[in-house]
Amino acid sequence: MKILKGMFSSIPFQLYEKTPERFFHAAIHLLFSYMGLRIRSEPCTAEGRADAAVETTQRVYILEFKG
Repeated sequence: MKILKGMFSSIPFQLYEKTPERFFHAAIHLLFSYMGLRIRSEPCTAEGRADAAVETTQRVYILEFKG
């Protein structure tokens, strides 16, 4: 979290939207992809849809972004 906060704090104010959920979602997707992790955005299940699912060799993390 400390690394993520540092990365996002370096983004200029002018690039933020009023509802930045999509912006952060795209940034997180790219970040995890470049880290070599498998990330699926908007995966559907029988009970609904998550914003993202990140898979490591040992765990699956489900992410929900709030704007």
